[in-house]
Amino acid sequence: MQTRGRSGSGSGCVPDVSGGLSATGCHKQVVTCPPPHRRTSCNRTPPIPQIHARRWKILAVLSLSLLLIGLDNTVLNVALPTLQTHFSADGSTLQWIVDAYLLAFAGMLLTMGTLGDRFGRKRVLQSGLALFGASSVLAALAQDADQLIVCAP
Repeated sequence: MQTRGRSGSGSGCVPDVSGGLSATGCHKQVVTCPPPHRRTSCNRTPPIPQIHARRWKILAVLSLSLLLIGLDNTVLNVALPTLQTHFSADGSTLQWIVDAYLLAFAGMLLTMGTLGDRFGRKRVLQSGLALFGASSVLAALAQDADQLIVCAP
């Protein structure tokens, strides 16, 4: 434990001694604080080595999630000529098929970010990927262009 003088607030540590005189004779409050590596009430972040070890796993999971979304968008753009012949779709319907994907992504981005702050990012990422997979399966089973637009992931 280290002891240091404090004249104001800010450290969040509990006072050990209610007062004392400094060398100048003014009244000073003495505060006892644990060493920085043992402070749990002042800072609630995990230790640095634990963050360092987990950050590569987190980066890999987020990169794979982004790869999944980018790959789905690429497959959709490549499949547009096939969708046009299969559904007998005109240009505006094809535009709606592409834009429905972007509208769903843009609309869910802020909503899922807020839900991630409230319920936990891991849980919301997992539920978002499950929702993405379910809507992809429904889009694959679509019988006409309108169903495909509604089920756009």
